[in-house]
Amino acid sequence: YRGETNSQLTVLLDASNSMAYGSHSVNKIDYARYLAASLCYMASRQRDACGLIVFDDEVRVFIPPSTRQGQLHRLLHGIGGAGPGQRTDFQRPFEHFQEFLKRRGIAAVISDFWADPLQVVRAIAPLRFRGNEVILFHVLDPRELRPNLNAPAILIDMETQDSLEVSPEYAREEYRQKIDGHIRTLRDEAKRAGMDYFQVATDRPLDEALRE
Repeated sequence: YRGETNSQLTVLLDASNSMAYGSHSVNKIDYARYLAASLCYMASRQRDACGLIVFDDEVRVFIPPSTRQGQLHRLLHGIGGAGPGQRTDFQRPFEHFQEFLKRRGIAAVISDFWADPLQVVRAIAPLRFRGNEVILFHVLDPRELRPNLNAPAILIDMETQDSLEVSPEYAREEYRQKIDGHIRTLRDEAKRAGMDYFQVATDRPLDEALRE
């Protein structure tokens, strides 16, 4: 009975260097870890098999889904050790998922998705085609959504170290159009591929995001 009714959840946690950004007391990687730990805890309370993939440009942690004793401890240990690493490569974890996880279930992807939306969805879509339910949790800092610049500033890419000088006018107008377009494209392409999409700002209480 349990084998037929229980679900299998795999949490895919982005631990690339861009996730280290934060403009207030909780940065993106910490918020993502809280979110991942909460999902694993709820799955274990429901006796669902739960697993974890932590990735940047490689798969750094892989814990296969299981309901065996001590699984929650292993998952929380893996999540707790997920620190910002290199650049994001969405292809690697999803190839890993398809190679080692054969049973259909739920895949929760937690990331800031700083990549081309079409490439992101193209990399993740095969999971959906194989019968998995896929949920994208788009974790962003409020300053990434609405930057507050009072003077020209040099912005440095946390993954490539490329720099760009921007003006307050650019942040208020052109940047906002670009970030809104990025989010809209990611959301629309994800839904078109049959995935659920939730945007989560790191200044939002975690229980609200989970309840939604």
